[in-house]
Amino acid sequence: MVKFLDIKNTQPQENDKYLLDTNVIAFLFNSYNVDVAAVRSKFNTYGDFLDKALKANAEIYISSLNLSEFINMIVRREYNIEARKEENKSVKYDFKTHFRQSEAYKEVMEHIKSVIPSILNTCQKIDDNFSCIDIHGMIKTLENDFNDEYFAYLSSQENLKLVTDDGDFKSINLPIDIITGNRNLLN
Repeated sequence: MVKFLDIKNTQPQENDKYLLDTNVIAFLFNSYNVDVAAVRSKFNTYGDFLDKALKANAEIYISSLNLSEFINMIVRREYNIEARKEENKSVKYDFKTHFRQSEAYKEVMEHIKSVIPSILNTCQKIDDNFSCIDIHGMIKTLENDFNDEYFAYLSSQENLKLVTDDGDFKSINLPIDIITGNRNLLN
């Protein structure tokens, strides 16, 4: 039921509607403490696609769950970096007790606050109609990360093409198009 489409061979059209997965948002908008060399090719691949989609006047969407995942991903990564520092190994470095009181936390939050407007200027917010989603039906067949299932379900309900690099979508069983540069999904 899922159709995987190679991002390099996909030409966005004016009436196309895309939902960006959080990993794509991170490739495109997060520059805080990342290994630039490691993500450069993904930034180029997904950035080129986003540029083409915007030039074609396609609609690019994100949900509140995307923003939540994006923020939590960056904050947790920074917490893990801080927790591994030598000066923090002697104490049980706790997220709420130590990290959220630290300068590192304040800095990462300032970065996040500076990035969110760029995301919202590029993407349209989508109302997911949570009250109408059949969560019970969705969890009956839950085999993946809940958020991945949720994004796939939202894409199916709203007739959106999902743009992702996440290999977990290989086992999604919904009638959606997935645009990806992930070779494991395309093979």
